Amino acid sequence: MNIIISSLFASLAFFLPIIAIVFGIVWLVKVVNRFEKRAAENLNWSVKTLNSFEC
Repeated sequence: MNIIISSLFASLAFFLPIIAIVFGIVWLVKVVNRFEKRAAENLNWSVKTLNSFEC
């Protein structure tokens, strides 16, 4: 019984960092996408305001 528990903990200790890295990458991609959308909206807004000033 102890062998099963210890092997389970060993596999957890091995897989948890990998899972954490994967979740971190996914979260980073989401955050970057959100910032890119905001930056694109700000860029569109600034271009529109510049165009209105030219007229």
